[in-house]
Amino acid sequence: MLTDIADQVRATNAIFASKQPWTVVRGCDLEEGDSQGMPIWAEHVGDKRIAHNRVRRVDFAKFMVAAIEKDELIQTAPAIASC
Repeated sequence: MLTDIADQVRATNAIFASKQPWTVVRGCDLEEGDSQGMPIWAEHVGDKRIAHNRVRRVDFAKFMVAAIEKDELIQTAPAIASC
């Protein structure tokens, strides 16, 4: 488990140091099922709007694709959850 975390830290640090545009979406509890719509995002994991920390896998993927076109998400690490 500690190796997994260390690998994630190294990978994230490499992304943050990159000169390429990036967005790192912070993890949440992924659920199976039909889409519930575009997830909401917050700058901080502790934000009350996303406290339930759940999102459908399909909606997580939709958010990642949409993040490419949202300038406000470039060079950020938003936390997401379903609406």
